[in-house]
Amino acid sequence: MIDVDDIEAEVARLRPTGMKFRNEIHSGSGGSQIIAEDPDGNAIELFQAD
Repeated sequence: MIDVDDIEAEVARLRPTGMKFRNEIHSGSGGSQIIAEDPDGNAIELFQAD
């Protein structure tokens, strides 16, 4: 998991680089998250706390 300050800005910055995401940003109690994939297909969670 990688904590970020602004998840929407990070996703917008990473998408043009070819970063693949398994889902869209999901918000719930405690914060927002999205799952990215590294080049080998491993999951990396980006998380922004509320």
